Amino acid sequence: MVIRSTSFPFATGVVRICEAILFDEQIILPVFCLVKEKNVCMSLPVIIGKKGIFDYVPFDLSKLEEEQIEKKYVKFDKTESL
Repeated sequence: MVIRSTSFPFATGVVRICEAILFDEQIILPVFCLVKEKNVCMSLPVIIGKKGIFDYVPFDLSKLEEEQIEKKYVKFDKTESL
């Protein structure tokens, strides 16, 4: 069995993000980032350009999804204060 490196897909993603910043492409990419309003990091679709994250791409969540995310925020806030 040959074990191959799994770093190539990650490197490709980093290169794509760097190109978006370098060439000010202002394209939508999924990025793990800090959501300041909630004080938590999440993977979100964002618009990336020469200054980094330009804006979040809005999307609708179901009520259940919102509730599940809120529960995780609470857990994050509690562990952060320890």
